[in-house]
Amino acid sequence: MILTHFKQALQSIRQNRLFSTIYIAGTALAIASTTVFAIVYYIKYAPVYPEYNRQRTATLNAVYYNPEHTVGSGIPYDLATGCLSKVDNADAVAMYYEARAVPGRINYNDGKSNLGVNVKPVNTAYFEVFPFEFISGRAFSQAEFDGGTRVAAISDRIAEKVFGTTEGLTGKNISLNYTDYTITGVFREGTRLCRNSFAEIFIPYTVIPNYEKKTDMSKMLITGAYTLIFLTDDPDALQSELNEIARRLNSQPGDEEGKETYYFDNTLKDNFAMAFEGDSLFERDDNSINALIRKCLLILIVLLIVPALNLSGIIAGHMEERRGEIGVRKSFGATGNRMLSQILWENLVLTLFGGIIGLVAAWLIICFGGNWIFVSIGDFTISGSADVRINPEMLFAPAVFLFSFTLCLILNLLSSLLPAKLAVSKPIVETINSK
Repeated sequence: MILTHFKQALQSIRQNRLFSTIYIAGTALAIASTTVFAIVYYIKYAPVYPEYNRQRTATLNAVYYNPEHTVGSGIPYDLATGCLSKVDNADAVAMYYEARAVPGRINYNDGKSNLGVNVKPVNTAYFEVFPFEFISGRAFSQAEFDGGTRVAAISDRIAEKVFGTTEGLTGKNISLNYTDYTITGVFREGTRLCRNSFAEIFIPYTVIPNYEKKTDMSKMLITGAYTLIFLTDDPDALQSELNEIARRLNSQPGDEEGKETYYFDNTLKDNFAMAFEGDSLFERDDNSINALIRKCLLILIVLLIVPALNLSGIIAGHMEERRGEIGVRKSFGATGNRMLSQILWENLVLTLFGGIIGLVAAWLIICFGGNWIFVSIGDFTISGSADVRINPEMLFAPAVFLFSFTLCLILNLLSSLLPAKLAVSKPIVETINSK
C-alpha cells in the first residue's frame, strides 16, 4: 500500500511540475531555517566533542568581593588550589589560566614567520573533565605538571600546519613564543564554539611566570585569573558548599581593613546557564529550563506556521484544479478516506523531498556560512578570527535527524490536511460539475 501511494505521488509530481517545484522550495526554506536554528542550539547545549560531560559540569569563573556582586574577578590561585579544589561534591576540578592572558605564537625555523595560536594553560584534571581524543601520544602527566616542565599537547590542525603530519611528533620540540616545548601528544581539535574546552595548544599552567601570584589590576583590588570547571552530579549541593566555604573564610579573624571577603552566592553556572549566558535572543527572566524551552518552541512554531499557511493556500488552489478528478473517482466507488490518504501521501512525499533539500541546505549554511551564523543566531563568543570547526557529530546527530523528520511530518499535516479534507468531502455532483 505504501509503495503504491509512493508511486502515485511520483506520478503526480511529474504531472504537476510547477506546483511540485513551488511546494518543495517552500518546504525546503522552512526546514532549512528551523534546522539551522536547531543545529546552532544543539551545538550550544548538547553533549558534543570534547564536552561529553556537559550535563555534569558546573563552571565557576568569578568570585565577588562585595555582597552586591558588582566587584569581582577571576578565581585567585590560592583560593582555587586550596579549599575550592577539595570540595566534596565534585569528582574532578579542572582549572585553567585565562587564555587571553597568554598570547601564543608558533615560531618557524626561518626566524621570521610565525603562526598565531590559541594557548590554554591547564591542570591535569582538565583532561578528565574534557576527554580529548589523542591521535598520538598523550596529555602531559601530573609529574610534568608539578615540575613545571615545558611540555605541550597540540591539536591535529596545528600539527598538520606546522609539521605536515599528526604522527611521530611525540618527543619533538615546538617553539612557542620563542621557547621550546616538548610535544607529549596530538589531540583531535574541538570547536571554538565551546569556549571552556577549546584550545589549539594545552600547556601546564605551572610554566606561566608568577602563575601562583595574585594580580593587582587597579592598585586597589586583588584579582585572580583562573576558571574552575567542576565535574559534579549535584550542582545545587556544590553551590551550597561554595557558599559555606565563603562563610568560613569571611568569619576568620584578620585585619579588617585589608581582609578580603568572598561571595559565591548563585555564581556557580551549570552548562545550561553557560550556554545561554548573554544570549540576546533569550533574555532570561528566570532560571528555569522550561522557560527557555517554551521560548524555543514559540520561535519554531512561528517558523513553521508562516510557510504552512502559504503552502496551505497553494494546496487549496491545487485541490480546486483536481475537483473533477476527485468527483470521477468518487463516482467509481473511491471513499473519501482513501482519497484523503492518497492526497496526504502525495504531499508527504513532496514534503520529504523538500525536507531533504532543506536539511542539506542547512548543513551547507552551517559549514560555509562563516562565524556570523553562530554569532548572530546563538550569540556565541568565538575566540580568534579563524572559522570554527564543525565536527560531523554536530551535524549528523540523531537528535537533528529526528527533529528534521518531525518537522516534515508537522509541516505536511499543517499545510495539507484541511485543504484535502475540504476537497474530498464535497458531494460528487458538485465536484463533477466543476469541470
